[in-house]
Amino acid sequence: MEALDFDPYRVWLNIKEPVRPLSPYQLLALSPLESDANRIKAGYLRQQSALLMHVDKAEPQLWESIQREVEEAYSLLCDAEQKAVLDAAIRRRTRQPDGKNGAGGSGTNGAVHSVQCRHCDRSNPSSRRFCGGCGQSLWEICPQCKAECPADERFC
Repeated sequence: MEALDFDPYRVWLNIKEPVRPLSPYQLLALSPLESDANRIKAGYLRQQSALLMHVDKAEPQLWESIQREVEEAYSLLCDAEQKAVLDAAIRRRTRQPDGKNGAGGSGTNGAVHSVQCRHCDRSNPSSRRFCGGCGQSLWEICPQCKAECPADERFC
């Protein structure tokens, strides 16, 4: 019965977040949108060390699965393009477009931001990926910094 209550993320990695699946930031015990490469590497090394402490007592298949998740999280956060896409998705979910209230945002102090479709001029909630009027993408990846920005913004 006790085996059913076993949570390897909590026991091995000290992750108390109950919602699954975990984001790469959560797996490495980092703040969402962490951009410091040294902190990302430190989070990875910390979690690897924590896992190694349990390798002898763990069920091998489960331990390898968790280790693979930690490695994949680190790999994703080290890839600038994949990290930019992940960060943009987090910003959309939290309705914080790049931490500023620029041309794509309307309203302030927690109000829902909107993105204007550049094809049909319809206003859409920033949580949408595609325009509700014409179906065109509302988000583009900046060729310079690889951040995902509202398509109606002139600068990222």
